Amino acid sequence: MEQDRAAVQAAFDAVRPGGIVQFAAGTYLLGAGVYLKVPDVVVLGHSAGTVLRGCEPAAFDIAESGLHSLVMGCAGFYVQAERQTVRHLTFEYAWHGIVIGPYPASIEELAATQGILPPFPVGGQRIEGNTFRAMPNGMRVLGVDDDVSIVRDNDFIDTFHAIGMYGPPVEFVGNRVRVEDPARVPTSHHPGNAVLVGSSEHTDCGGHVIADNLVEGHPGAIYVLAMGGRTCRDVEVRNNTIRVARVRLPGGWVIPPTATDSTLVGVPITIAALGGQEPEPAGSQGAVEGIVVRGNHILGAEGIGILVGGSRARILDNHISDIRIREPFPGNNWSRSLVTWEQGNGSGIWVAPSARENQIAGTVFARIEGAAITLEGGANEVRLLAPADTTRDLGEANRVVRPPVR
Repeated sequence: MEQDRAAVQAAFDAVRPGGIVQFAAGTYLLGAGVYLKVPDVVVLGHSAGTVLRGCEPAAFDIAESGLHSLVMGCAGFYVQAERQTVRHLTFEYAWHGIVIGPYPASIEELAATQGILPPFPVGGQRIEGNTFRAMPNGMRVLGVDDDVSIVRDNDFIDTFHAIGMYGPPVEFVGNRVRVEDPARVPTSHHPGNAVLVGSSEHTDCGGHVIADNLVEGHPGAIYVLAMGGRTCRDVEVRNNTIRVARVRLPGGWVIPPTATDSTLVGVPITIAALGGQEPEPAGSQGAVEGIVVRGNHILGAEGIGILVGGSRARILDNHISDIRIREPFPGNNWSRSLVTWEQGNGSGIWVAPSARENQIAGTVFARIEGAAITLEGGANEVRLLAPADTTRDLGEANRVVRPPVR
């Protein structure tokens, strides 16, 4: 392991801006991970296959008390400069396959900083044509920058989270996120929420695009979340195909089963502010503004298809089918503070009590057990596409426009 890690780190240290690091075919054990700190560099895998493994699979069979040693001791790439490209590599059995931005280098640094390092610029990365397989986190994006990073045409297979975006704007486009064997997800032995977009301690979130992806087999698919005191705005979620699944909890410690439910279930698309259950006192939650959710195909879920929080979102031209009432409610969920929609259980779209001035139009609903749309917020506008579509309006000053019956 140390020999492989040292050789890769030496190559990363020696490359100059504009250079290329070309891997030979084979499997490399990286242990605590390697650092790429030179800008404008291309890293390429071999056409015959290059596998970068953090640790052997057995290392992930660990008690919760040993988690920090696993987080720091089994890693892939720490990408810590601007405009780097990573192509045609396979990452597996690492806590993170690729981290873009600052991250603690040791347990001691993690403890001293509580995981919050000073920000530094990273951006303009291109992560293309890679495979992230059997790991808790495929990618994490941190730091501060205005340059857009492209994460395109990658496969994320049997991950807990495929990607978390908490820094510079990312275009997550044309990727395939799927679960082939839930038991192969290390540590938890079940998948979690697939794509997470959120604010961080250093920056609001904005400018992200999540488009043309396939997400299937995860209990929850795409989450756009603003943490307390932060804002998430101008994020686009468009033309994704989503098929979520209820997954079995095998008794692990990440999300333990309860006496009444041994499974985990989530929501295909969630737009929400964190900080507690809605509604919250002014200023205690984050703010979510101007999110666009357009042209997505949601092919089945339990509970609701799209959760709409925040303000001035545009939920347009989506196709939502096969939404069943969630039983038991709320069930095991990644964030119970978001599961406040019992009145909308079985709906295609639920609009939260604090959600205002959102626009919902052009949605095709098919086989929805509850109302097509349940409104608990105020001053939202809904334009129904079909006369048979139903709404349940529990809010105030909402406007619902129905098509003429012919």
